[in-house]
Amino acid sequence: MDNKPGIYDRPTEKQKEVSAPAADLLRDRRPAMWRTFVFFLLLMIGLLAVTAILLHMQEQQRELMELETPREDVAEFDTDPARPRPSPEPESPMRPLFKFEPLAPPRADPPAAVEPGQVVEAMRQVRTAANYLREQEFDRAEELAREALATWAEMEVALRMLGVIFLNTGRFNESIDVLNRALQQNPASAEIYNNLGLAYLHRGDFPRATEYLETALDLDPDRAISSLNLGFVYLAQHRHDLAADYIAHGLERFPQSVEARNNLAVAYIRLQRFPEARQHLQMLIDAAPSLAFLYFNMAISYALDRDFESAMRWIERGAGVCSLQELQEFLADEDFDIMRNFQPFRAFIDDRFGVAHGS
Repeated sequence: MDNKPGIYDRPTEKQKEVSAPAADLLRDRRPAMWRTFVFFLLLMIGLLAVTAILLHMQEQQRELMELETPREDVAEFDTDPARPRPSPEPESPMRPLFKFEPLAPPRADPPAAVEPGQVVEAMRQVRTAANYLREQEFDRAEELAREALATWAEMEVALRMLGVIFLNTGRFNESIDVLNRALQQNPASAEIYNNLGLAYLHRGDFPRATEYLETALDLDPDRAISSLNLGFVYLAQHRHDLAADYIAHGLERFPQSVEARNNLAVAYIRLQRFPEARQHLQMLIDAAPSLAFLYFNMAISYALDRDFESAMRWIERGAGVCSLQELQEFLADEDFDIMRNFQPFRAFIDDRFGVAHGS
């Protein structure tokens, strides 16, 4: 039998003497090992903290990339009856689209007098203001944007934001002023040119509006919002062929926009491209059957095509989804003048209002 000690045998004194130096060496190295362990532990904690900060910053930027004003212009079909609707008159185009784009790094360095901590605070104020802007709380968004500008007077992103706020609140001259200041900081911004074009449009200055919107598209040919807005301008000027081209291009990016598709149909009606107009109107009616103005635009397409029987069918359908006062406003449209003497039309008016309208 082997006389070597087993794994459960006690070590001999000689074995203890041999193993003792190794044990002493291990005890001598323990403080260094603990220091190395603590160092690596702290290093890992630091890396995790940096990663968390970077992820938080990326999340904030992602939220800002989603910021579009007003949101319903590019959302799903909106059938909220409380929301103001476009006039059924084909010459009343859609509400223009404007956008506040992602928060990019500053285009210019802040003045030397502005401390780094103040720059960080100004950026924080702009990010918070962007959240209020998304919720259309314009007073609070304006207050924070102005606070950022009080620190850094020509902060481009804050000027752009303030320009959008002024567009939303009907302060078009002020919007032009601050957007021109932003343009000095960022002269190649398609967003700024788009929003300047809208400000001039609301002032009724179609040439300037056209100039700025065309510049926005020159800078960014795929900019669908600017294409829709330029179509808006051309429609308002009765330049229906150009309106149709630009609205159709923009609609590829915003296919769910009720106003854009309705106005493309309007442009086709004016160009006497009636089947195409009806195709777009039918798509909208299928998606949003409670929007009365769609039925009356469809009726107009048949009236101008001198198909009065079909026009009457659409008028009767539209009457079922609007009030009596709205019906009166719809039927007062001059595009129905062509069928005022059509007996079923006169009978319908007399039945609904008790008098024969027009002669």
